Amino acid sequence: MTTLSVDLIVRHPEGLHARPAAAFVRQASAFQAELRIQNLSRNTAAQNAKSLVAVLSAAANCGHRVRLTAGGPDAAEAVAALSALLGDPAGPVVEADDDSPPQ
Repeated sequence: MTTLSVDLIVRHPEGLHARPAAAFVRQASAFQAELRIQNLSRNTAAQNAKSLVAVLSAAANCGHRVRLTAGGPDAAEAVAALSALLGDPAGPVVEADDDSPPQ
């Protein structure tokens, strides 16, 4: 399975709280890919990006650096769509072709 990972800077003024987080989870849930989000600014563990509680627990504020990881048949589409919701890329999309699940 191909795994994609991209680091982003959250640009939404509210960060990933309440409504923005709900919109993010709705978008993430539209994809078959396994999706994880990790707040690198707070050094949190990677969370299930399809769970509102998990996304809120990442506590990503505006300006925080987060890592979005996707694995599965529509991983590239998921990364592109969710990156557009979160903000500007802070680094390149990294692709790994292996059988390990996204972290």
